[in-house]
Amino acid sequence: MYDTPITHLHRTAFIIAIDCSTSMQMRIKFNHLQMSKADAVAIVCNYILDELLARATRNDKVRNYYDIGVVQYSGDGIVDILPDAIDGLTPIDILAKYQPPQKLYCFLTDPECEEYMTTIKYHIGEWITPTAHGRTPMYEALHHVYDIVEKWCARPENCESFPPIIFHITDGCYSDGSMDDILTISDRIKSLGTANGNVLFVNIHLSTDQSPTYTLFPPDREFTSPDRFKLMLFNMSSIMPKSMEPLIREATNTKYVGPYRGVAFNSSICELMMVLNIGSQSIFCNL
Repeated sequence: MYDTPITHLHRTAFIIAIDCSTSMQMRIKFNHLQMSKADAVAIVCNYILDELLARATRNDKVRNYYDIGVVQYSGDGIVDILPDAIDGLTPIDILAKYQPPQKLYCFLTDPECEEYMTTIKYHIGEWITPTAHGRTPMYEALHHVYDIVEKWCARPENCESFPPIIFHITDGCYSDGSMDDILTISDRIKSLGTANGNVLFVNIHLSTDQSPTYTLFPPDREFTSPDRFKLMLFNMSSIMPKSMEPLIREATNTKYVGPYRGVAFNSSICELMMVLNIGSQSIFCNL
């Protein structure tokens, strides 16, 4: 399971769902800098899109190995924002034609330890811009994600492919449905998949709390939190495949054994890169 290499005949799909509600105007410490949650969401989403495009490029040619969708939810409702999307997804070779100009970001690796403090520079395309207004229709948005993934998995050409990976970026607040409703639709999303495994649903939590119990890929048996939104996002997330556990242990330097949950709390840009690397390294190494 979770071992099918990606080819033009066996592609995979990446869906990014992002919370753009009013609560995302709140400021947090992210990448060791003060910024709004909306700014942090834009950085994470733009980085992921850039990284996926780079991984699909060989000898200056973009290979059509996967489909990508970005879903925004806010007071404007549920919006698929990538161009030329069909059923919510845009093939990577089509998306490459719309590559935006890049912006330079500079981040400190560890300002708490001056001896090891360094600055990392990233040129990141501005695929999306920060936005935050209105309500938080998370339940409705997850239903939309379910529909996108269900249609993709149902296509005969995708039945043997590596299953879709979903990155959901939010502060955990919601304005529709109940917590049970959201957990139920999350379970339905995780039940989808291909012959190679179920969908991997990774949640990235941005909150004003600066001291989360765990930051990245907490072990399934050890996690507790008094924050009901964190606990909800933990339970929404997939248990990561056993084949990815060595990568998680190496990247996070954790003393805990798996299984691990696919969730990150207030992670820095460096840590969020590890989310993407761990979530896809095992399939991209076969390209």
